Amino acid sequence: MNSEKEPLMKEISCETPTYSAALLKQEYPQPTQCLHSQCCPAANRLDPNSTLKTTGKKKSPFLQRDLEVKNPNDIDIRTLLEQLVKRFSNGYWKWRRRATVFKFANLFVTIILILLQVAQVAVFQVASLDYKIKTTVATILPAVTGAVLAIQQKLKWSEKAIKSKKSAALCKKLRSHAEYRLDLMEAGAVLDDTVKLWNASLRVESTELPAFLMAY
Repeated sequence: MNSEKEPLMKEISCETPTYSAALLKQEYPQPTQCLHSQCCPAANRLDPNSTLKTTGKKKSPFLQRDLEVKNPNDIDIRTLLEQLVKRFSNGYWKWRRRATVFKFANLFVTIILILLQVAQVAVFQVASLDYKIKTTVATILPAVTGAVLAIQQKLKWSEKAIKSKKSAALCKKLRSHAEYRLDLMEAGAVLDDTVKLWNASLRVESTELPAFLMAY
């Protein structure tokens, strides 16, 4: 029986064929895209025509975009620079005055708070005052001090003074850029970046300068 099974086993058994990597790549190429684009959600990520594909960077808001000038050669550069210098000068003095007003207003309120604290302590050091007067003062002055302090924190004059000071510094810097360009033009230079300066000024005014800043 053993001798009859051996030829049969030899005919059935076979060795596993070996294929080279080049042959496998040639006969079975790797798919570069999913073939089930309709049923497989991942296929849309590989599809170049997919709507999920990003087209580029997100655009900035409309009011912060640079203006496109189609006739830059028709612009009077000197007139534009003079207008920018005038505009930046007005902005500088406006923000400087506001910074000064907010600074002294905050200083005035701070002095009032200091005087109230000193008066509260000094009243109890005067021996000739009646006890009822001292009690009344001790009751009223802390309430007045708290009210003034609440008003100071509500108005935020110190923060507004800092913002106004920074805005004045920005306007002064922009004015210096325009003035230096005017000096170059008076010396005979030909400038081609005045529109860029105008767009940079527009971005600064729309993003960094406060649009509305009041005392209350």
